[in-house]
Amino acid sequence: MSKVAYFRVSTTDQSIASQRDALLKSLGISEFDKEFSDVGISGATLATHRKGFSEMIAYLRKGDTLNVYSIDRLGRDAIDIQLVIRDLLQAGVNVHVVGLGLLTQGVGEIVTAVLAQIAQLERTKIKERSDAGRAIARK
Repeated sequence: MSKVAYFRVSTTDQSIASQRDALLKSLGISEFDKEFSDVGISGATLATHRKGFSEMIAYLRKGDTLNVYSIDRLGRDAIDIQLVIRDLLQAGVNVHVVGLGLLTQGVGEIVTAVLAQIAQLERTKIKERSDAGRAIARK
């Protein structure tokens, strides 16, 4: 039963260090058995299309615990996030999110659905602000 961590940042000038530190601190441990990350990958990219995420899925086994800093690190597409978590739970993988604890089938899936929608909404707002900034820059 491995303690696995997954980290994602959207740009290459960002670091996973703060996510990693916060996750370790929240769990009261000094390291994970295995870590996977995607750097410079938008949350709009489906999880299975990310190299680090795909490698993690291939590694995870029944009884392992996947630890993530927040739901939006899994992605910013509500349906994709929900499918990922459902598939992990059905495969017997525990999913732990800082501030939420262990997600379980039923209640955990409901909470995930709400948070996934919020993550997708934030992605939409980020895109709108970026598009507006580019339009101003073009003028």
